[in-house]
This record gives sequence, structure tokens and C-alpha cells, in this order.
Amino acid sequence: MDVHDLNQVLHALATKCNPRRGIQQKDHAVGWGLVPFLDLHERQYLDGET
Repeated sequence: MDVHDLNQVLHALATKCNPRRGIQQKDHAVGWGLVPFLDLHERQYLDGET
């Protein structure tokens, strides 16, 4: 897979990635205040956990 080809990356994520085993989640990771799904508390304290 060419990681610089967006179509190949999206295809791999959509067809090859198992959401339970293929994605790592870190609780209380440093967030970014402009991420739209964060609530007000998470934006203020840059806490990426939802």
C-alpha cells in the first residue's frame, strides 16, 4: 500500500482495518481544542477522551 495515495489509505481503512483490534485508543490523551466532537470540558483541558 502506498501511504501517500489517499484512495489506497481509505480503501485499507474501510476494508482491512478491524475497529476492535486495528485501532489503538489512549484514555486521557492530549487533545486539540478545535476537534468538533469534544465537549466544552475536553476542549478547555485538552483532554481527548470522550
